[in-house]
Amino acid sequence: MWILACRAAQTEASRLGRTFAEVFTGAALKAPAPSIVQEYFLDRDCEVFACGGGGGFNGVTLKALKMMGITIAAGVPSTDDGGSTGELQVQLRSKRGFVFGVGDMAGILQECLDDKGKQAILAYRLDQEPSDLAASVLDRISLELRRPTHSESFLGAASDFLSFVSAQLNLARIIDRSFRNGQTEPLCVKGASVRNLNLIAAYELCGSLGEAHSPDAGRMAALYVLFQALGLDSAPIVLPVSYDDCVLFLEYAEPVREEWAQQVQIPPDAIEGRRLFGQQYIDKLPQPGSRRTCGVVASGRQTGSPPKANPAYLERLKAAKLFIMGAGSLFGSQLAQLAVPGVIDALLEARSMRRLLVINHVRMDETLGMSLGDHIRVIEAVANDSASPNIVKQIAPVRGQLRISDLFTDIIVPRTVAKEVEAEMVRREYRWDSSRDHKPEFFEIPPNEGGGTPVRVLRNRYVDFLLQHPEVQMRLQITHRELEVLSYLDQPSGLYSHRSEAGRYRGALYASDQDLQYLLDQGIQPRNIHQVDSIGQNWKLIKSEGSPRFEFFPGLVPEALMGIIRIALERGTEDTIVRDSKLGEDH
Repeated sequence: MWILACRAAQTEASRLGRTFAEVFTGAALKAPAPSIVQEYFLDRDCEVFACGGGGGFNGVTLKALKMMGITIAAGVPSTDDGGSTGELQVQLRSKRGFVFGVGDMAGILQECLDDKGKQAILAYRLDQEPSDLAASVLDRISLELRRPTHSESFLGAASDFLSFVSAQLNLARIIDRSFRNGQTEPLCVKGASVRNLNLIAAYELCGSLGEAHSPDAGRMAALYVLFQALGLDSAPIVLPVSYDDCVLFLEYAEPVREEWAQQVQIPPDAIEGRRLFGQQYIDKLPQPGSRRTCGVVASGRQTGSPPKANPAYLERLKAAKLFIMGAGSLFGSQLAQLAVPGVIDALLEARSMRRLLVINHVRMDETLGMSLGDHIRVIEAVANDSASPNIVKQIAPVRGQLRISDLFTDIIVPRTVAKEVEAEMVRREYRWDSSRDHKPEFFEIPPNEGGGTPVRVLRNRYVDFLLQHPEVQMRLQITHRELEVLSYLDQPSGLYSHRSEAGRYRGALYASDQDLQYLLDQGIQPRNIHQVDSIGQNWKLIKSEGSPRFEFFPGLVPEALMGIIRIALERGTEDTIVRDSKLGEDH
């Protein structure tokens, strides 16, 4: 057995251009030399800066850019305080001070892996508290080898399998050695994902965990360690928007309703009138009505200076040729970055940059009841709240207010047949009985005559209406796949479990005639409003405790973005040059 292992290591070393010892010892054994990090990262030009986080951003925007072979920097929020990320933050505060929410960065690195076996290891959430984390990770790797999570991806066939395993064990040992073994209050890792623990271990190894003012080189060294540990050759340079202790707030048009807050177990100290503090609570409060603005403030709210933007984040943003925001959570992923002081200024100072905004195809609890126009108005409000007076005066000297065309040149609006279906629902005065949400009804649609498999759909308001009016379905030529998509676009929260996409959507989001007119009135060129009718099949790896699994959900397919991105890069700054030459005019 030992001889076979040695031969495998020798073969892998030859294939990867490494030494025999490097394969067995793995990455994450020691912090890399600064010169290596400098050469690998800091001298790399990134053509695109993409701002977002979460499944929609990773699975659509970053995937499209990866498929195009474009070198990118990815900005992620620092305010993720929910789930296991938040639990780790609380525990680490007494040991290392504030640690930014690592979940979005970890998710990006996982998504960049082509090997689904590796993805399954990183997505694994420990279902019990291990006495030895490294041994527990090794057990999970052994299980993945015996029972692959994805039938078409075998972890053992990875070209760097032994190096990957060695690195995972090294990272787990760092967690054990620094935070668990011999500690009075050992770090509890039950429920934590391997990918989040990987990130914490790499930052700890490089001496930059929780240090708000540690050198940028230490932080980039941690990213380098992760690239080597995971076998990533061309992943994005991932940059948190801030390393300061901060929290996200959302301000509603009306005071936060106590009954709604109690339903989703939001503590009273997270509420201040119209404002709700904490991304973990903003994500799940289903309060209808408009949102006025959001912001990122120092934890403690009333004391301390505002969080400072990460200088490396601002530098990469200014140097890019193309800026993309979205897809993904409007407040938790996107505006949680734009609201940090300095980000809007940097975006507006980079006048030669083309800027794309990718709108979600659905509403969620954080955007419940919001139209596309409401999305645009709240982005404008955040920009005006966050920008410095000097930049506003420079961009809009007469108007005195920034508008969406100052921030973005192109707006990408996914659309589905839900727009036409909702119009028919209004015309026929259809009403959905919301009490049916308490007992969700699923049924199967038989395959077409040409063959295929049955399609399982939820009878939500869209599907129920079409079943009551089959002539509408026939006239609109709605296919079985479109019916399945419609069944996902509005689902009761009771279907949500273990971080699934099921149960999270609250209706389709699309551009009405009024929304389109608002965009035009705010200076967006008609040809730069891209209504993309391309919602297709996406797969998400669910990070449930125990064995992870893959789940289907409908979303904008990466291929639909690729053409728009390519055109934007080819057009360059022709529109922004015209706009910049008229900075003193208000149209």
